[in-house]
Amino acid sequence: MTTQIVCKLCGQPKARAVNRPQIVGKGDAMVIVPNVPMMSCSNCGHDYFSLAVARQLDQIRAKPEACTTRKSFAVAELV
Repeated sequence: MTTQIVCKLCGQPKARAVNRPQIVGKGDAMVIVPNVPMMSCSNCGHDYFSLAVARQLDQIRAKPEACTTRKSFAVAELV
């Protein structure tokens, strides 16, 4: 059973720890970071990170070339 905690935004005991991909940056500096640990609330939909994870994402955003490798993948758009 997954332990749920009180959401910091809505105050309901519906938040749980999950790992999801996160997009950092935009345009040519866009980076996809897989398996980012975060809390996610099933009541209000809010996702939030620990301070340590937020700092790591900020470092990636600031200097993506220092911590990334290029991979090719398909991108689909809704029409």
